[in-house]
Amino acid sequence: MAKFSSNIEIDKNSICYGNEILKISNISRTWIFRFQNKEKKAHDIEKLKYEEAKKRYESMEQWNKNSWIKRYTIACIITGIFSIYLLETTLWGLLLSAISAICGFLAVKKYRKDIKYDKAPPEEKEFPNKFGLGIEMNSGYVAIFAAEGEKGVHALKKLQNDIKDADAHNAKTIFNMNEYNVKVEGDVEGIVNFGDDSVNVNQNKEQLDI
Repeated sequence: MAKFSSNIEIDKNSICYGNEILKISNISRTWIFRFQNKEKKAHDIEKLKYEEAKKRYESMEQWNKNSWIKRYTIACIITGIFSIYLLETTLWGLLLSAISAICGFLAVKKYRKDIKYDKAPPEEKEFPNKFGLGIEMNSGYVAIFAAEGEKGVHALKKLQNDIKDADAHNAKTIFNMNEYNVKVEGDVEGIVNFGDDSVNVNQNKEQLDI
């Protein structure tokens, strides 16, 4: 890993940052790419699992709820009918009437009960996309500069254009990485091609040889 430096110095012949020096004449290509957003992907999977579990729970609870409402309603109707026929025998008639009323009450109570899934959903978070500027040398060595979000893409585009236009400048061009929130990237595993000047190097760390 190169010694950290906040400045990238670009002149007609070379790009210097930290202890690294890349000869302009040895650059075979530059390209912009997007890293796989693994954290967002993992979060989306957790959300999907939560929604599926919630749906299964609510479906099962609704089935149980409907089943109990049906049972209470049938019991209410049957005991209500028998209570009418047994009104002459006061004790049994009153007992069945009470049971019918209780079953009716329980059916209404069960109907009004809301179904709630107690587990909280995964916390909503921001997972900004991460982009990189690849600079490949004729030797196969690749330097990677990384930044996040749309501003990061524009910063990397600026750096790419500064490198492409190096021959047109008489003086050194200084690109301050801190100013643009650009960092030297040491691990490029799991990248996907993105935008102009991009090349498909999807998950090919061996090809990048860093």
